[in-house]
Amino acid sequence: MSVQRRETKTGTRWDVRLRDPSGRVYNRTFATKREAQAYERSERTARDRGDWVDPHAGRQTVGEWVDYWWTLHAPNLAPKTRAQYESTLNRWVLPALGTRRLSSLTPLDLQELVNDWARTAKPSTVHLRFAVLRTALLAAVTGEVLGRSPCRGIRLPKREQRRRSLPDIADLERLAAAMGTNYSAMVWLGALLGMRWGEVAGLRVGAVDLLRRQLIVGETVGEAKGVLHIGAPKTAAGRRLLPLPAVVCDVLAEHMRAEGLTGANGDEWVFRSPRGGPLRYSMWHLRVWIPAREAIGSPALGFHDLRRFYASQLVEAGVDVKVSQELMGHEDIRLTRGLYAQAGDDLKQRANDAIAAQLLGDRQREAETGEISGRG
Repeated sequence: MSVQRRETKTGTRWDVRLRDPSGRVYNRTFATKREAQAYERSERTARDRGDWVDPHAGRQTVGEWVDYWWTLHAPNLAPKTRAQYESTLNRWVLPALGTRRLSSLTPLDLQELVNDWARTAKPSTVHLRFAVLRTALLAAVTGEVLGRSPCRGIRLPKREQRRRSLPDIADLERLAAAMGTNYSAMVWLGALLGMRWGEVAGLRVGAVDLLRRQLIVGETVGEAKGVLHIGAPKTAAGRRLLPLPAVVCDVLAEHMRAEGLTGANGDEWVFRSPRGGPLRYSMWHLRVWIPAREAIGSPALGFHDLRRFYASQLVEAGVDVKVSQELMGHEDIRLTRGLYAQAGDDLKQRANDAIAAQLLGDRQREAETGEISGRG
């Protein structure tokens, strides 16, 4: 029998002796028989359901768990994401929780930590830190080290919805001109194909087929902690075949002609650094992008805004959200819907601005005409 009575100097105790799924024996002692029997039933039920958790596993500290989890998780992350996670863990999570027993964490503990972060950090930063912590603790649940994640019910600070105005075609034309002949075509790959900067920088000549009017997004260039990383897109959805509008074909053909690139240069980068190698974002951003956006009077414009412009055009054209998901390389359609919603709001704003400008323009003309007529 797994529940046994035992007499001690301080009174009667009830021992529960059980075996875990691997056959290892573990014990627990209670003051009453009822408590012992209830524990035994709950343990057996949990094992039958497949959600049993080793009672000893949660005794390790958060720091010990994170060290183990990180060795398994880190290799699956993109270099930039890995650097971001590592910095967050080392600077904000482990100093606060590293010595705590994993099983001792409660939602109240984490709410207190989030509130503490929110006193000095932006809401978006707090969301990022919590996302990293939640990922690590959910992995502990999946690994049957914790029965439940303490990350439930946490109230995070509200993120401000900053409205960023979209560029229009005139802005894009001026931006392309300001970026110079070496890089002007990058504007149109972002704005008319929705490509990310890393995808544009990772484009090789062999991935562009001007005769069939298509290109393959199959490689990206990124930078983390000053180190250049070249590899496949983060997700399978990121690798995609994009049909090329005629105007983009013309722009690419002109660019490759000016760069002396032909089909024989299949492994060459379409957009190269001054030394001929792949672009490094930090240098390109400082040397090319910032001067160009300041030249057109848009100091807050980011390359990702070109992708938002593309999304707005998909919305305006009534393109199905599933097709848009494939064109934009989103693995999760919720990302597409979110970008669609944002783009839709931008289009509504633009529509109302246009109507107001038209009405006010008509009134201004009427006023000017009236003044002229009155003088006559």
